[in-house]
Amino acid sequence: MLVASLGIGHLFNSLGRSISPLGLGAILLAVVALVAYAVVWLMSRYRRPSLSALLEPYKMAPAAPEAAVIATPVITLPLLKRLAGGVQGPLSLTGWGRWLDGMLERAGSPLRLGELVTIWGIGGIIFLALGWLLAGLVGLVIVLVLVLVVPPGVLQMFVDRRSKLFATQLPDVLKLTASSLR
Repeated sequence: MLVASLGIGHLFNSLGRSISPLGLGAILLAVVALVAYAVVWLMSRYRRPSLSALLEPYKMAPAAPEAAVIATPVITLPLLKRLAGGVQGPLSLTGWGRWLDGMLERAGSPLRLGELVTIWGIGGIIFLALGWLLAGLVGLVIVLVLVLVVPPGVLQMFVDRRSKLFATQLPDVLKLTASSLR
């Protein structure tokens, strides 16, 4: 009775009429495929580092020169490399860009800020076009919300996972340090 008085039932009926069953199925399939791809990609990228690998940077050895440590870019196509490089500079000056860059660093991601925004933008445009073609304005709005919410959520999941890993390994590192000081 309350649902009918609020008009929510009417909203769902009008949405059901504006999206064809094929379009709704395609949107659902795209969302499921995107989530499955993200989970598989996350699992393939996640490897728990050993304690010796974590302590390796703290060994008593001469430091490597700064020029020797070069981050390998994730984007390898020349056009996309230039686009990512062009986006990197101006975006790193904004608060949002600094926040994203900090999240990438805390997550331990090999992506740089320009690469992330380039991949996010191109993927967003592709998914928005698919949403528009398959379900019209409603599909566009649904995909727009997903494009804006899912990538920061996945990045936050990486940050949380890395901080939990650090918290689980910290007691072992402290015990090792305390025993070596004795």
